Parts: sequence; structure tokens; C-alpha cells
Amino acid sequence: SGEIAGRFRDVDLEQVMAPFPHKLSGIADVTVSHSRFTNGRLEEIAGSLHSSGGVISRSLLNSASASL
Repeated sequence: SGEIAGRFRDVDLEQVMAPFPHKLSGIADVTVSHSRFTNGRLEEIAGSLHSSGGVISRSLLNSASASL
């Protein structure tokens, strides 16, 4: 359990999304302004992601829209 904040540069989004059924690709800078983990599970996160290229699947957009 804990909290983390920071900036991650040159993140390969396809590698991050590999275990999930959605498509997200490209190289991005990710800023996490706040996150909270409990028992190894991400409970809360706030931040931003900036990428100048890549692909995002419609299923990921629909899922994010429904859940957020």
C-alpha cells in the first residue's frame, strides 16, 4: 500500500497495454500527479498523458467513457 507521483518519459504504450484487450500504441510522456495503491491494487490516479502519435481503439474510448 502507498502513494506515488512522478513523471515517466518515453513510455511505450503498447507494452503497458499488452495484458489488456484494448489497443493503445505510441510513445508518451506520462505525469502522475497523485496515485494510491492498496494491497497492490491501484485505487486512485490523477495525471496526464501526452503523445504526438499512435493509435487508440474505439473499445478503449468507449470503456473509458463509461467508467470515468
